[in-house]
Amino acid sequence: MKTIRIKFLAGLISASLLTASCDNSESGTGTNAAVNFIVNTVTPDQSTSYLTAYANSLPTGNVNNISAITKQEANGGGIFTQIGNDFYRNDNNAAEPGIQKYTLNSDGTIKDAGFISANTTGKFVYVSETVGYYLDADKGLLKLQKFNPSTMQRIGEIDFTTELSTDLVPAERLGHTILVYRDGKIFANLHYGTSLAAGGFLDADDDIARIVVINAATEKIEKITTFDTNNGPQNVGYPSTNPMYDFDDNGDFYFLSLGTVVTGSGMMRIKKGSTDIDSDFYIKSTDLGIGAGSLLAFCTAKNGKIYTRLNTEAIASNFSNLYAEIYDVYQIDPSTKTAVKITGAPSHYFGGYANQIYELDNELYFGARNTAQNSNALYKITGTTATKVFDVTQGGDVIGLVKLQ
Repeated sequence: MKTIRIKFLAGLISASLLTASCDNSESGTGTNAAVNFIVNTVTPDQSTSYLTAYANSLPTGNVNNISAITKQEANGGGIFTQIGNDFYRNDNNAAEPGIQKYTLNSDGTIKDAGFISANTTGKFVYVSETVGYYLDADKGLLKLQKFNPSTMQRIGEIDFTTELSTDLVPAERLGHTILVYRDGKIFANLHYGTSLAAGGFLDADDDIARIVVINAATEKIEKITTFDTNNGPQNVGYPSTNPMYDFDDNGDFYFLSLGTVVTGSGMMRIKKGSTDIDSDFYIKSTDLGIGAGSLLAFCTAKNGKIYTRLNTEAIASNFSNLYAEIYDVYQIDPSTKTAVKITGAPSHYFGGYANQIYELDNELYFGARNTAQNSNALYKITGTTATKVFDVTQGGDVIGLVKLQ
């Protein structure tokens, strides 16, 4: 994914709207149990999503995710960000963009716990109970807005315009596709684009990946680490709730970059203890699976492996098969840069952030719907095999899955 810029951009924007919905015929159990699993599903037309809490364990069997305690929303809303007993997503029930916080009532119903309206891409970083950051494009593209996650109030901003602005490109953005915190540092992508109208979608001015390293205590820039993809993928991350990055258990930070159908997508790394992009590590999607026409847009790291979805059929130049059910889950070995298919589940459609692979209790899960096989279910990964956890009977496809504790 990279230079097809406008056309591929349109496809990805549409794809990011393909959320999912899940249902539980065991139905959500209203309870104040210490552990609650939240399943989010969305209808096939993406008009309505359903958030339901389940106590003590994930549901099994045939699941209807619509129950008496379900919270119905105006749309899918994207992947959850979970922190303790709270979880967040990137719009509210009225589909207004920003940061929406939820928590649980004692009866298991889901409670709105605050909303910050912002022209944001769904990325925010949690530093502490009282400090977090996000980009609001309406307040400045080289500024990070500061908020209190406990009160869900904006409490200021830090302005990097002087340090980062350049007269060489017309569009500049900070933290709109990558915004994470680790070991006292904030890592934020720096995008130099060719057009403000593109909104930071696949319009990078060059092939350089840039990550700004910010000291969270001083709120000052320490460095800008770069990586030259040499005419390869260049648009680091993606401006939606699909993170396209993850931390492995050992602390290594993996993230993806987008390119054209021809050049494919790329994977980079910042190793634990470092603040520089690893110059010795780079994986291109064209080196995996089918080669040319491949798409690498999802990233979950676990136990020294990377889990993603790869298309098993080359994406056509006119994107006619972009949304076809041709995507399978793969395990990538970063040391050998090889991919192994996870067996046991049907191929899935390209659903933007609906294709995420979730980690709960050190286990990995993913949803897959295949209309040709009349299948819609949640699966668990063990080694390189997927086993079914539950079938979705009503509500749509699984798009969000978190455990609160």
